[in-house]
Amino acid sequence: MKGIGSVLLAIFAVCYTFACAMLFFGINVKAYTNPSGMTYGMQIIGGVMLIIGAAVEIYAHRSDSTLFAWFVVLVLVATSAKYISDHYVQLAVINGDSMLPAYHNMQITMVDKHTKDYKAGDVIVFDCQGLSDILVKRVVGVPGDILRIQDGTLYINGVASDEDTHFDYAGILEDSIELAGNEYIVFGDNTSISRDSRYGNVGIVKSSDIIGEIM
Repeated sequence: MKGIGSVLLAIFAVCYTFACAMLFFGINVKAYTNPSGMTYGMQIIGGVMLIIGAAVEIYAHRSDSTLFAWFVVLVLVATSAKYISDHYVQLAVINGDSMLPAYHNMQITMVDKHTKDYKAGDVIVFDCQGLSDILVKRVVGVPGDILRIQDGTLYINGVASDEDTHFDYAGILEDSIELAGNEYIVFGDNTSISRDSRYGNVGIVKSSDIIGEIM
């Protein structure tokens, strides 16, 4: 019975460490309407939980010859979480309300970094150079599209996109823009308060700046 308990404890320790590390290596993405949110909240929580977990393991095995082995295992687990976050799937916390109603403020999501084929309707996370921040928006224009906002209506390739959405601000889309092979136009779902491709400091999103797609 004691052996089963030790195995279960080991499994819990590994899972706990992996979950904490995924939080710690996650990113905070901004819908950019209230950018003063918990910018590093997820990292702080994950880091504190990792420290607590490590302290508990050290105390539990303080007189045990397996302490070093445990340390190596947990470091490997944390390293695996870092690799997965960098190359495949990364946790992300959304800050702001411009993606309502699809995504709300402080919602935890997952970013697929493996997908590189983005289409209209996909929600992407990208590095915005103009705002020096990581943003989350929905793709509305893909390479080859011609977009323009006229009289509050968005036209894509000459066709009105959605009669129910009225744009009070056209910005750079007041004139027609044709997207090159590596360019995208993105909007927030809550268009009335969203800072998106209409604004010059966001503008056209290059494929090289895209981190991944919200799963």
